[in-house]
Amino acid sequence: MSEFFRLVGWMTWRRLAELFRYRMNLVWGVLSPLMWSAAFLLLVPLYSTMEMSSAIGTADYGAYLLLGLSMISFQSVALWGGSNNFNWELTTGLIDYSFSSPVSKYAYVESVIISDALVSLVLYDAPFLAVAFYLAARVLSLSGIAYGMTAYVLSILVLSQIGVTFSALTLLYKNVSNLFEFFNMAFQFLTGMIIPLQVLPGFVRVASVFVPLTFGIDLSRHYVLSSSTVFPVPLEWAGLLLQLIGLGLTSLLVFGFVESRARKNGFQYVRVRLARRGQAHWLTRSPRESALEQRDWPNEGKHTD
Repeated sequence: MSEFFRLVGWMTWRRLAELFRYRMNLVWGVLSPLMWSAAFLLLVPLYSTMEMSSAIGTADYGAYLLLGLSMISFQSVALWGGSNNFNWELTTGLIDYSFSSPVSKYAYVESVIISDALVSLVLYDAPFLAVAFYLAARVLSLSGIAYGMTAYVLSILVLSQIGVTFSALTLLYKNVSNLFEFFNMAFQFLTGMIIPLQVLPGFVRVASVFVPLTFGIDLSRHYVLSSSTVFPVPLEWAGLLLQLIGLGLTSLLVFGFVESRARKNGFQYVRVRLARRGQAHWLTRSPRESALEQRDWPNEGKHTD
Protein backbone atom coordinates (compact mmCIF):
# COMPACT_ATOMS: atom_id res chain seq x y z
CA MET A 1 0.00 0.00 0.00
CA SER A 2 2.86 2.39 0.81
CA GLU A 3 4.23 1.71 -2.68
CA PHE A 4 0.89 2.75 -4.17
CA PHE A 5 0.85 6.04 -2.23
CA ARG A 6 4.42 6.77 -3.34
CA LEU A 7 3.32 6.15 -6.90
CA VAL A 8 0.37 8.54 -6.46
CA GLY A 9 2.75 11.15 -5.02
CA TRP A 10 5.14 10.80 -7.94
CA MET A 11 2.35 10.99 -10.52
CA THR A 12 0.92 14.08 -8.79
CA TRP A 13 4.34 15.74 -8.85
CA ARG A 14 4.69 14.92 -12.56
CA ARG A 15 1.25 16.33 -13.32
CA LEU A 16 1.97 19.55 -11.41
CA ALA A 17 5.33 19.91 -13.16
CA GLU A 18 3.58 19.64 -16.52
CA LEU A 19 0.94 22.19 -15.54
CA PHE A 20 3.39 24.79 -14.23
CA ARG A 21 5.60 24.34 -17.27
CA TYR A 22 2.79 25.65 -19.51
CA ARG A 23 1.68 28.61 -17.45
CA MET A 24 -0.76 30.13 -19.91
CA ASN A 25 -2.66 26.85 -20.00
CA LEU A 26 -2.56 26.70 -16.20
CA VAL A 27 -3.94 30.22 -15.77
CA TRP A 28 -6.86 29.63 -18.09
CA GLY A 29 -7.46 26.24 -16.54
CA VAL A 30 -7.91 27.94 -13.17
CA LEU A 31 -10.07 30.73 -14.61
CA SER A 32 -12.38 28.38 -16.52
CA PRO A 33 -14.17 26.99 -13.42
CA LEU A 34 -14.78 30.53 -12.21
CA MET A 35 -16.33 31.48 -15.54
CA TRP A 36 -18.44 28.31 -15.54
CA SER A 37 -19.61 29.12 -12.01
CA ALA A 38 -20.68 32.60 -13.05
CA ALA A 39 -22.40 31.29 -16.18
CA PHE A 40 -24.42 28.61 -14.41
CA LEU A 41 -25.41 30.95 -11.61
CA LEU A 42 -27.44 32.72 -14.30
CA LEU A 43 -29.78 29.72 -14.09
CA VAL A 44 -30.69 30.56 -10.48
CA PRO A 45 -33.51 32.98 -11.47
CA LEU A 46 -34.91 30.25 -13.73
CA TYR A 47 -34.92 27.81 -10.82
CA SER A 48 -36.65 30.41 -8.67
CA THR A 49 -39.29 31.04 -11.33
CA MET A 50 -40.02 27.32 -11.59
CA GLU A 51 -40.37 27.09 -7.79
CA MET A 52 -38.19 24.01 -7.53
CA SER A 53 -37.68 24.35 -3.78
CA SER A 54 -40.64 22.09 -3.02
CA ALA A 55 -39.18 19.38 -5.28
CA ILE A 56 -35.53 19.51 -4.20
CA GLY A 57 -36.04 20.57 -0.60
CA THR A 58 -33.91 23.71 -0.63
CA ALA A 59 -34.02 27.25 -1.98
CA ASP A 60 -30.22 27.55 -2.15
CA TYR A 61 -30.28 27.07 -5.91
CA GLY A 62 -26.82 28.48 -6.53
CA ALA A 63 -25.11 26.13 -4.09
CA TYR A 64 -27.27 23.26 -5.35
CA LEU A 65 -26.09 23.81 -8.93
CA LEU A 66 -22.44 24.33 -8.07
CA LEU A 67 -22.18 21.17 -5.95
CA GLY A 68 -23.28 19.21 -9.00
CA LEU A 69 -21.16 21.12 -11.48
CA SER A 70 -18.04 20.67 -9.37
CA MET A 71 -18.14 17.03 -10.44
CA ILE A 72 -17.60 17.89 -14.12
CA SER A 73 -13.80 18.06 -13.99
CA PHE A 74 -13.64 15.02 -11.70
CA GLN A 75 -15.76 13.17 -14.22
CA SER A 76 -13.35 14.19 -16.97
CA VAL A 77 -10.14 13.17 -15.22
CA ALA A 78 -11.61 9.97 -13.78
CA LEU A 79 -12.94 8.76 -17.12
CA TRP A 80 -10.24 10.17 -19.38
CA GLY A 81 -7.11 10.43 -17.22
CA GLY A 82 -5.83 6.88 -17.51
CA SER A 83 -6.95 6.51 -21.12
CA ASN A 84 -5.32 9.78 -22.21
CA ASN A 85 -2.13 8.78 -20.43
CA PHE A 86 -2.05 5.43 -22.24
CA ASN A 87 -2.83 7.10 -25.55
CA TRP A 88 0.10 9.47 -25.05
CA GLU A 89 2.42 6.61 -24.09
CA LEU A 90 1.29 4.57 -27.08
CA THR A 91 2.02 7.39 -29.53
CA THR A 92 5.39 8.28 -27.94
CA GLY A 93 6.54 4.69 -27.52
CA LEU A 94 6.83 4.94 -23.72
CA ILE A 95 4.23 2.25 -23.09
CA ASP A 96 6.80 -0.58 -23.09
CA TYR A 97 8.86 1.25 -20.48
CA SER A 98 5.80 1.74 -18.25
CA PHE A 99 4.75 -1.89 -18.57
CA SER A 100 8.25 -3.21 -17.89
CA SER A 101 8.22 -1.75 -14.36
CA PRO A 102 7.53 -4.10 -11.41
CA VAL A 103 4.56 -2.00 -10.26
CA SER A 104 1.05 -3.41 -10.71
CA LYS A 105 -0.36 -1.98 -13.93
CA TYR A 106 -3.78 -1.64 -12.33
CA ALA A 107 -2.18 0.38 -9.52
CA TYR A 108 -0.34 2.45 -12.13
CA VAL A 109 -3.57 3.42 -13.88
CA GLU A 110 -5.31 4.15 -10.57
CA SER A 111 -2.39 6.36 -9.51
CA VAL A 112 -2.71 8.36 -12.75
CA ILE A 113 -6.43 8.87 -12.18
CA ILE A 114 -6.15 9.71 -8.47
CA SER A 115 -3.26 12.14 -9.03
CA ASP A 116 -5.28 13.92 -11.74
CA ALA A 117 -8.25 14.06 -9.36
CA LEU A 118 -6.10 15.59 -6.60
CA VAL A 119 -4.73 18.24 -8.95
CA SER A 120 -8.24 18.92 -10.24
CA LEU A 121 -9.53 19.33 -6.68
CA VAL A 122 -6.85 21.86 -5.74
CA LEU A 123 -6.69 23.91 -8.93
CA TYR A 124 -10.07 23.57 -10.62
CA ASP A 125 -12.80 22.35 -8.27
CA ALA A 126 -11.91 24.36 -5.18
CA PRO A 127 -13.55 27.51 -6.67
CA PHE A 128 -16.83 25.62 -7.28
CA LEU A 129 -16.86 24.22 -3.75
CA ALA A 130 -15.78 27.49 -2.13
CA VAL A 131 -18.59 29.44 -3.81
CA ALA A 132 -21.10 26.69 -3.03
CA PHE A 133 -20.14 26.64 0.66
CA TYR A 134 -20.30 30.43 0.80
CA LEU A 135 -23.81 30.48 -0.67
CA ALA A 136 -24.92 27.72 1.71
CA ALA A 137 -23.29 29.23 4.80
CA ARG A 138 -26.54 29.55 6.74
CA VAL A 139 -27.22 25.79 6.66
CA LEU A 140 -23.66 24.45 6.75
CA SER A 141 -22.50 22.16 9.54
CA LEU A 142 -19.25 20.31 10.11
CA SER A 143 -20.98 16.94 10.17
CA GLY A 144 -22.86 17.79 6.96
CA ILE A 145 -19.63 18.75 5.20
CA ALA A 146 -17.94 15.56 6.45
CA TYR A 147 -20.72 13.25 5.26
CA GLY A 148 -21.18 15.17 2.03
CA MET A 149 -17.48 15.06 1.14
CA THR A 150 -17.34 11.35 2.01
CA ALA A 151 -20.04 10.70 -0.60
CA TYR A 152 -18.14 13.00 -2.95
CA VAL A 153 -14.88 11.05 -2.57
CA LEU A 154 -16.61 7.68 -2.92
CA SER A 155 -18.15 8.90 -6.18
CA ILE A 156 -14.70 9.79 -7.51
CA LEU A 157 -13.42 6.32 -6.57
CA VAL A 158 -16.39 4.73 -8.37
CA LEU A 159 -15.66 6.85 -11.45
CA SER A 160 -12.01 5.83 -11.32
CA GLN A 161 -13.03 2.18 -11.73
CA ILE A 162 -14.81 3.07 -14.96
CA GLY A 163 -11.70 5.02 -15.93
CA VAL A 164 -9.57 1.87 -15.49
CA THR A 165 -11.94 -0.01 -17.79
CA PHE A 166 -11.69 2.78 -20.40
CA SER A 167 -7.89 2.64 -20.08
CA ALA A 168 -8.05 -1.07 -20.83
CA LEU A 169 -10.14 -0.38 -23.92
CA THR A 170 -7.51 2.15 -25.03
CA LEU A 171 -4.86 -0.56 -24.86
CA LEU A 172 -7.06 -2.80 -26.97
CA TYR A 173 -8.55 -0.36 -29.50
CA LYS A 174 -5.99 2.48 -29.29
CA ASN A 175 -8.57 5.29 -29.62
CA VAL A 176 -11.96 5.33 -27.87
CA SER A 177 -12.56 9.08 -27.73
CA ASN A 178 -16.07 8.89 -29.16
CA LEU A 179 -17.07 6.55 -26.36
CA PHE A 180 -16.29 9.35 -23.92
CA GLU A 181 -18.70 11.71 -25.64
CA PHE A 182 -21.55 9.27 -25.10
CA PHE A 183 -20.73 8.80 -21.42
CA ASN A 184 -20.21 12.54 -20.90
CA MET A 185 -23.78 13.18 -21.97
CA ALA A 186 -25.11 10.42 -19.72
CA PHE A 187 -23.17 11.64 -16.69
CA GLN A 188 -24.22 15.26 -17.13
CA PHE A 189 -27.91 14.76 -17.83
CA LEU A 190 -28.84 11.54 -16.02
CA THR A 191 -27.29 12.33 -12.64
CA GLY A 192 -29.07 15.53 -11.65
CA MET A 193 -25.82 17.42 -12.15
CA ILE A 194 -27.59 20.26 -13.98
CA ILE A 195 -31.31 19.45 -13.96
CA PRO A 196 -32.67 18.00 -10.68
CA LEU A 197 -33.86 14.42 -11.09
CA GLN A 198 -36.91 15.21 -8.94
CA VAL A 199 -38.45 17.22 -11.79
CA LEU A 200 -37.64 14.73 -14.56
CA PRO A 201 -39.83 11.81 -15.72
CA GLY A 202 -39.84 8.61 -13.72
CA PHE A 203 -38.00 6.54 -16.33
CA VAL A 204 -35.09 9.00 -16.17
CA ARG A 205 -34.85 8.50 -12.40
CA VAL A 206 -34.81 4.74 -12.94
CA ALA A 207 -32.02 5.08 -15.53
CA SER A 208 -30.05 7.33 -13.18
CA VAL A 209 -29.61 4.44 -10.74
CA PHE A 210 -27.13 2.89 -13.17
CA VAL A 211 -25.03 6.05 -13.51
CA PRO A 212 -22.42 6.15 -10.70
CA LEU A 213 -22.44 9.90 -10.03
CA THR A 214 -26.16 10.01 -9.20
CA PHE A 215 -25.91 8.84 -5.60
CA GLY A 216 -22.76 10.82 -4.80
CA ILE A 217 -24.13 14.12 -6.08
CA ASP A 218 -27.49 13.57 -4.39
CA LEU A 219 -25.96 12.64 -1.03
CA SER A 220 -23.44 15.50 -1.03
CA ARG A 221 -26.24 17.99 -1.71
CA HIS A 222 -28.40 16.40 0.96
CA TYR A 223 -25.78 16.66 3.71
CA VAL A 224 -24.39 20.07 2.76
CA LEU A 225 -27.69 21.80 1.94
CA SER A 226 -30.23 19.61 3.82
CA SER A 227 -31.98 19.06 0.49
CA SER A 228 -34.28 16.15 -0.22
CA THR A 229 -32.92 13.04 -1.93
CA VAL A 230 -34.22 11.24 -4.99
CA PHE A 231 -34.17 7.87 -3.21
CA PRO A 232 -34.07 6.98 0.53
CA VAL A 233 -30.70 7.90 2.05
CA PRO A 234 -29.77 4.35 3.24
CA LEU A 235 -30.47 2.99 -0.24
CA GLU A 236 -28.26 5.64 -1.83
CA TRP A 237 -25.35 4.80 0.49
CA ALA A 238 -25.82 1.10 -0.20
CA GLY A 239 -26.01 1.75 -3.94
CA LEU A 240 -22.82 3.85 -3.86
CA LEU A 241 -20.89 1.14 -2.01
CA LEU A 242 -22.22 -1.62 -4.26
CA GLN A 243 -21.18 0.36 -7.33
CA LEU A 244 -17.68 0.78 -5.91
CA ILE A 245 -17.31 -2.95 -5.21
CA GLY A 246 -18.99 -4.14 -8.41
CA LEU A 247 -17.20 -1.75 -10.76
CA GLY A 248 -13.92 -2.33 -8.91
CA LEU A 249 -14.08 -6.08 -9.51
CA THR A 250 -15.17 -5.53 -13.10
CA SER A 251 -12.29 -3.16 -13.82
CA LEU A 252 -9.78 -5.63 -12.33
CA LEU A 253 -11.04 -8.47 -14.52
CA VAL A 254 -11.32 -6.37 -17.70
CA PHE A 255 -7.93 -4.72 -17.24
CA GLY A 256 -6.21 -8.04 -16.54
CA PHE A 257 -7.70 -9.62 -19.67
CA VAL A 258 -7.03 -6.66 -21.94
CA GLU A 259 -3.48 -6.18 -20.65
CA SER A 260 -2.57 -9.75 -21.57
CA ARG A 261 -4.24 -9.32 -24.95
CA ALA A 262 -2.40 -6.06 -25.61
CA ARG A 263 0.94 -7.61 -24.66
CA LYS A 264 0.34 -10.29 -27.27
CA ASN A 265 -0.70 -7.90 -30.04
CA GLY A 266 1.85 -5.19 -29.28
CA PHE A 267 1.54 -1.77 -27.68
CA GLN A 268 3.19 0.89 -29.76
CA TYR A 269 1.89 2.79 -32.71
CA VAL A 270 4.09 2.36 -35.78
CA ARG A 271 3.85 4.77 -38.69
CA VAL A 272 3.79 2.74 -41.88
CA ARG A 273 4.21 4.21 -45.34
CA LEU A 274 2.15 2.29 -47.87
CA ALA A 275 2.80 2.57 -51.59
CA ARG A 276 -0.12 1.10 -53.45
CA ARG A 277 -1.02 1.67 -57.07
CA GLY A 278 1.30 4.64 -57.28
CA GLN A 279 -0.23 6.46 -54.30
CA ALA A 280 1.68 6.78 -51.05
CA HIS A 281 -0.04 7.42 -47.75
CA TRP A 282 0.59 6.96 -44.03
CA LEU A 283 -1.31 4.73 -41.65
CA THR A 284 -1.01 4.33 -37.89
CA ARG A 285 -0.69 0.68 -36.96
CA SER A 286 0.34 -1.48 -34.01
CA PRO A 287 3.29 -3.83 -34.62
CA ARG A 288 0.92 -6.77 -35.07
CA GLU A 289 -1.26 -4.85 -37.52
CA SER A 290 1.84 -3.84 -39.48
CA ALA A 291 2.95 -7.47 -39.73
CA LEU A 292 -0.46 -8.46 -41.05
CA GLU A 293 -0.35 -5.67 -43.65
CA GLN A 294 3.07 -6.88 -44.82
CA ARG A 295 1.77 -10.43 -45.10
CA ASP A 296 -1.25 -9.34 -47.15
CA TRP A 297 0.69 -7.09 -49.54
CA PRO A 298 4.07 -8.81 -49.89
CA ASN A 299 5.03 -7.31 -53.23
CA GLU A 300 4.24 -3.67 -52.54
CA GLY A 301 6.79 -1.09 -51.42
CA LYS A 302 6.60 -0.47 -47.74
CA HIS A 303 8.97 0.61 -45.00
CA THR A 304 8.76 1.92 -41.43
CA ASP A 305 10.63 4.70 -39.74
